[in-house]
Amino acid sequence: MSRFYGYVCRKCGARVYPRHWRCPSCGATELETVPLEGIATLLTFTRIYMLSLAFHERFITLGIVEFENGLRALGKLLVEEPRVGMKLEVTTGTVRVDNGNPIEGLCFCESSEDRLLTKSQ
Repeated sequence: MSRFYGYVCRKCGARVYPRHWRCPSCGATELETVPLEGIATLLTFTRIYMLSLAFHERFITLGIVEFENGLRALGKLLVEEPRVGMKLEVTTGTVRVDNGNPIEGLCFCESSEDRLLTKSQ
């Protein structure tokens, strides 16, 4: 089960992540919780090289994905060679370390579906 959730406005159906107190589309305050899980498609990504000391990596790769239910989310990509359109699975992982304590966050890894597509090409 997912530890991360998106939200769907009960009035207009807009999908949001992360949580807002009001729907960005219509201003309603009743939002239904939906888990961020399943297969997502990578929409765009970037690599960040100028990191603070809280990161123990040379760079990190962040991506925006869209889940099958229409929710979009930003997270750390655990993929060596990301490609726009590739299929990813949501997971959790350490996104940085703060005073020796790992900070968990939203991460995406290559899905088995995408590995099969890549091998067949």
